[in-house]
Amino acid sequence: MFTKNTKENNLSNLRKKYNFSYKTSLGPFKNPINFYINGDKLIVLNFGDLYKENGSIDIYDIRKNTLVNSFKLKGNPKALDLYDTNTFIIVKHLNQGIYTLNLKTGKEELFIRGENFINPTSVLIKNEILLFTDLLAHSIKVFSYEGEFIDEIVLRKKAEFPVEIRTLNNFDIILTLGNGKFYPKFSSQKEIKTPLYLINDSTIVECDFLPSQLAIPFSGLEIVNKNEIFILNKYFLFKYSLNDGVIFKKKLIFRNIERKYFNSFFYKIKSREKEIFILERETTKRIFVFKI
Repeated sequence: MFTKNTKENNLSNLRKKYNFSYKTSLGPFKNPINFYINGDKLIVLNFGDLYKENGSIDIYDIRKNTLVNSFKLKGNPKALDLYDTNTFIIVKHLNQGIYTLNLKTGKEELFIRGENFINPTSVLIKNEILLFTDLLAHSIKVFSYEGEFIDEIVLRKKAEFPVEIRTLNNFDIILTLGNGKFYPKFSSQKEIKTPLYLINDSTIVECDFLPSQLAIPFSGLEIVNKNEIFILNKYFLFKYSLNDGVIFKKKLIFRNIERKYFNSFFYKIKSREKEIFILERETTKRIFVFKI
C-alpha cells in the first residue's frame, strides 16, 4: 500500500520527468484554429472569416518552417483527422458539413451533410468508425467509415459541451468546456465538476479533476502515454495522470516567447516523439514547440 510520503515522492518524480523547455516557434499563420502533425509535415487549418472569407489548409515543412502547399476550403474548417494516406476528414463550423480533402489533388468533397450536426468540434477515427463531438447537441455522433450514421451517445447531465475526443487505453476520453455556466440557456445542469470523462461501451466515468481549476474553458487535449495526458486551458497547460490526478499546472506566458502580448489564447496541442506543439491563435498566431 502506498503511504502519503510515497505518493508525494512519486508526484515529485513525475513533475521532474515532465518538465519541458521552449525550443522554437512556427508561423505566423493566417487564422489558425487547429493543426495536425504528419511526420515532418505540419498541416494547419485556417478558419477564415465567418461572413467574408472561406478557410484554407496550409502544409508546412517543420524542419525548414516553410510553406509547401496551400488549398482553399469551402466554409470554415475547425478540426481534422487523417482518413487515409493522402486524405483528411475536415470538420466544418456549425452545420456546414463534414468534408474529405485529398492533399495530392486538393480536391474537397462533401462527406456527411451538415444537418446531422449543430456545432461539431472534433473528429476521432477509430477502428474504421468515425466519432464526432457535437458541442451544442451535448453528444457524440457515431458514423461508419463510409459516412453512414450509426448511433448518438447522449452526454446531457454527464459530459456536456464536448470539445475534443481522443483514445486512451481501452477508453475514449472526452474533454469538455468544464462548466455549464458558459452556456446557461442550453445547459441541463448548473455546473459540471470536471472537464474530463472516460467513455467505454456508452458508460461515462468522471475523472477526478479539481473544480477550482475551471476558471477558463478547456480546449486542447493530447495523450502522452497510457496513463498521462496534457490538457490545454487558454494560458495554462495541465499535466494529468489517471493514477495521481494533476501532476503540474504551467503558465504559458513566457518572457522569451510573448512578453508584449496580453490577449493570448493557447488553443490546441499535439505531440511528436519528445516534442509538444501548442497553437496560440489570438495574437502571435504561431505554434510554439517545446522539448519534453
